[in-house]
Amino acid sequence: GEGEPATVPPPPQEVAEDELVWSAIVEIDPGFPFDAVWPTLKGSVYRALRSVHTTWPKMGWRSSDEMETTLRRGVETAGTGAIARGLQKAQAEKVAKELQGEVPCLVCVDREGAAAAPDVTELPPGAQAGGASEPERRERIRQRISDLRDRAAWRLPLDPTFADILGRIERDIEDDGQWLSVAAAMERALDLMQAHEAVGHLLGGRLLQGGRLCLGQERSFKISVDRNRLLSSALCP
Repeated sequence: GEGEPATVPPPPQEVAEDELVWSAIVEIDPGFPFDAVWPTLKGSVYRALRSVHTTWPKMGWRSSDEMETTLRRGVETAGTGAIARGLQKAQAEKVAKELQGEVPCLVCVDREGAAAAPDVTELPPGAQAGGASEPERRERIRQRISDLRDRAAWRLPLDPTFADILGRIERDIEDDGQWLSVAAAMERALDLMQAHEAVGHLLGGRLLQGGRLCLGQERSFKISVDRNRLLSSALCP
């Protein structure tokens, strides 16, 4: 009212560079299917994250699944998503620097993301060490195999090379004594097949025997697969 002192808005709050409220955020064109793009970036992103921390909770996530799910949602909604949160500014900048030339990555204050990051003191030891527990990781691989087979049954017949690799993964995942030693190789192989499938779906076709991608317009593209190199890179720990 009249005579009352004017309200002055508070000055913007300064953010200390060592405050754990900084995020590294990547930009990915939402016009491309996430399942086609992410496998090509995943290795670079993981290496960048390991340059500052080696556990998911310290990078702002309870597991790799939480990071990828949150990233997918952000990219599909707005074309951006956090890959690390709750960091110091220098740590976030190091992640961004590691990704130069790979994918656009910016650093910003993200208090909402920092608030959602886990408190490492509240997590069970297994989660601090590597994100998902061993049983969860094993079940996730089983589910990915099942999903690929289900989709292949009606949309994407598997190339014989991929079918052979998938069969070997199915056998190895049930080997209680060995599965964990080759789990990373299994996941890389499944990433490759997922990317192949996404590209085939994007082009409106399907992968047939011999790696030939046939489109609805009766055109075809030839995809060359070196079986020896594929098996070696995907399945050797």
